[in-house]
Amino acid sequence: MAQVSEDEQALMLLILADAGPQGMQPKELRQLLADQGRQMSRDKLHQMLKAAKDAGDTPQPGYGKWARGRKA
Repeated sequence: MAQVSEDEQALMLLILADAGPQGMQPKELRQLLADQGRQMSRDKLHQMLKAAKDAGDTPQPGYGKWARGRKA
């Protein structure tokens, strides 16, 4: 399993916060991370999203979309 740095996780959460409550697709998120110099596999991004969801930091507002914030 790919090692996830705290910087990568924090950057991902910042990007999701900018997406607003509607969230974004993982493909778009992955591209925005790459634009910031954080190239990663789909598996690594999925691992990061799952960890954030398990921590309650990243709800899924719709099928295949991810957002930032805690569930109400």
